[in-house]
Amino acid sequence: MPHSRAQRSGLHGLICRVLFIGLFLPMAGVPAWAQAVNYEPSPSQGLPLGKGLLSTSLELSWQFTDNLFKRGEPLVSSSLTQIRPSIRFSLPYSNSILMLSYSPQFREYSRADLPTKVAHYGRLENMLRLSNGMEFNFSGELTRGVAETTEIDPASQITFSTTPFRHGRASLAWTWDHPSHWGTVLKLDRDDVKFLQTETIGSAPTFLPFFDYTRGGFSLDATWKTRPRLVFYGGGEFHNTDEDRRTFNSILIRNNLVAPGTTLPDSDLFRGESLHLGARGVFGRRTVGEVQAAYTQIRFQGGKGRDFSGLELNAKAEVLLTSANQISLEAVRQPISALSDTSSILLLNSVRLAWSFTPGPRQSWGASTTYQESDYQNAQGYTTLSAEGSWSFQVHRRARLQLSALRIARRTTFPGLGFNENRVTVGWLLGWF
Repeated sequence: MPHSRAQRSGLHGLICRVLFIGLFLPMAGVPAWAQAVNYEPSPSQGLPLGKGLLSTSLELSWQFTDNLFKRGEPLVSSSLTQIRPSIRFSLPYSNSILMLSYSPQFREYSRADLPTKVAHYGRLENMLRLSNGMEFNFSGELTRGVAETTEIDPASQITFSTTPFRHGRASLAWTWDHPSHWGTVLKLDRDDVKFLQTETIGSAPTFLPFFDYTRGGFSLDATWKTRPRLVFYGGGEFHNTDEDRRTFNSILIRNNLVAPGTTLPDSDLFRGESLHLGARGVFGRRTVGEVQAAYTQIRFQGGKGRDFSGLELNAKAEVLLTSANQISLEAVRQPISALSDTSSILLLNSVRLAWSFTPGPRQSWGASTTYQESDYQNAQGYTTLSAEGSWSFQVHRRARLQLSALRIARRTTFPGLGFNENRVTVGWLLGWF
């Protein structure tokens, strides 16, 4: 089906919208059952400094890609050099812990110029555990860098950009494990994102509108522990998002993509609500994982036919085949709200299968394949198939060599957005990691 310039602009606005579209997922990131908190850091994890522990690391990597701009043609190959040091300080106190970390990052492409080659990331976290079983976890994060959507877009709407941004996030989690098997978890969070400018470079795509936004809300869960390491939970969450569309509107007007005199809203308000049930932990002698089903509603102010109501599914399982072999399977169905007037909701379905082999304490092998399928409400969309292999070798107790190769094949109903890419990465990791 042919697309008008306005329709293509709406799609590209969706493609370049990053950072917050995955935040509706309660299970995004590392599952809670896999996050073991050590309140007494070991000296092997860093250098003692007073009553705390100081640890540092340095990551050096070189990457080559044969399709930097993620396009069908023309192909532009490029190398990427990355240097990322980090410093972390941990201070345990009264069965609690205070952690502070900072990591600058230097990135340089051989065939593209970034507006700034240095990014910064800082995090402050305080975990306070009380004698009555209550735990308070406060965290604050600040990121300043360049939004290269190939790295941070959870919807895998792949393109290339050079847009600097600033992202601040604060969250507070209250957990109470009752004397019986019951528990309560309350989480508050707020995100603020500001894109500092819109850039285009060389033969990169020229459609790079980003949306500043503020997002805040809460979630509340009740938990039931049926055995020491298996927890069932249920609850709901509510989030409001306020998006600033003024930069995007100026691009539409400047490029004559809307009729003269058209009134465009300066902001877009919407809210997401969901009720969910799930279980996480150890399901068998060799199986751990998490399964969650949710009914989700996304409602836009003014409607415009973009509201969504439907089922979300997220499941992940890790199975230990032998002492050295492990496989993992992850399946996801999630709605993603689109910031355009022609496509309201993107439904993303993905399956990922991974295998890891650790023949000894010094080396490990890995292989994975991922299939993604996405459809808009107008039955347009894309499919992606990727495969990756990796190898890691512990050269020294403070040095690790990492190699990986990645192949991506994208097919889409939108002209010019399908592509193939091959990527090879060589990395060194030094220090406490």
